[in-house]
Amino acid sequence: MKVIAMGKDITEICGNLSIRGSTSQVARTLELNVIRPKADYYLPSVDIKLGSTILVIDKGATQFSGIVWFRDMDDNKAEQRITAYDMSIYVAKSEPEKAVFENQSCSDIASSVLGELGLPVGRLEPGEVVTINGRNQTAYDIIMGAYAKASRKNKKVYHMVVENGAIHVVEKGQTVGALLEYRVQDLPGTLVGLSFEESIDNMINKTKVIRDKENDEKKEGNENSGDQEAFGLVQKIIRGEVEDTQGILKGARTDINVECFGDWAYKTGYSVNVKGVNAKGKYYIAEDVHSVKDNIHTVKLQLTTENTMKGADGND
Repeated sequence: MKVIAMGKDITEICGNLSIRGSTSQVARTLELNVIRPKADYYLPSVDIKLGSTILVIDKGATQFSGIVWFRDMDDNKAEQRITAYDMSIYVAKSEPEKAVFENQSCSDIASSVLGELGLPVGRLEPGEVVTINGRNQTAYDIIMGAYAKASRKNKKVYHMVVENGAIHVVEKGQTVGALLEYRVQDLPGTLVGLSFEESIDNMINKTKVIRDKENDEKKEGNENSGDQEAFGLVQKIIRGEVEDTQGILKGARTDINVECFGDWAYKTGYSVNVKGVNAKGKYYIAEDVHSVKDNIHTVKLQLTTENTMKGADGND
C-alpha cells in the first residue's frame, strides 16, 4: 500500500490509517497519522497543507482520493493527525446558483449542478422526470432530493459515490466483494466476529392515503397482511397521493455488526452476502470503517436488512 500527498510518497512516515463511509455522511473520510514536519532528522519532512490532495493506493488501484480538510499537531508529539474527505464534500458544502428545475430527468439535474460546481461527472442513473425547487439547499440535497422523488415513482434506491476521480449516482444495494464467512485462512471477507439485533420498533405494516384536495377522500394505500398477523397492526396515514406511500412499509429489521479481513469493495451503499452462525443472506452496508495497521487490512461493517435513502419515504 502507498500513501501519496502533494505528489510525494509519504508511506514511510505514515502510521495507522482508516477510511470510512456512512449513510449519515455524504463524503468518505480518511484519517491518517503522519510524522509531522521536521520531527525526526532521519525521516522525510513533508508539510501536508490544507487543501492538498492525498491518495491511498493498494492492489494496483486508488482506494481513496481526497482533499486534506483538517490537520492536528502537538509540539510534544511526533505525529500529526490528518483528516481528508473525498470530492463529494464540495457537493455537501456548496449551494449552486441554479436551483429550480422543472420537468427534467434526475441525471440532467445532477449533471447541471455538478457542472456548475466544476466537478467531474461520472455515471448518473437517469431516474425519472421530476420538478424540484432547491433554493437555499446544498448541491447534494438538490441532486439526491430529485432522486428521492424518482424513488417514490420507480421504487429504486440511489446513492452518490466517488469513483475513478468522478462523482456518480448509482442504484444503491448492488452486491460487492467476497462472501463474509468464517474461514481457516485470513482471506478478504474472513469473519473475525459477528453480532446482530432484531427489532420491530420502526415497523409500519399498513398505509392509508387521504387526499386533502378532494375533501378528505380516502384512497387505498399499501399493507403487509403477513406482518399484521404476526406482529399486530401498525398504521400510518399519508396526506397526498398513493405514490407517496412507496417505501413507507417497513417490516422487522435486522442490524448486524461484523469485523473481517478487508476487501476495499466493502463500501457504504452496496450490499454483501453473509454466512455466519446466526445470520445468513444479503445485507446492505450502512457504515464501513477500513483500518490498516501493521500492514494488516481489516474492516468493520454495520449491515442492515433495509435498503433505504433519505427522502424516499416522503420525509424530505
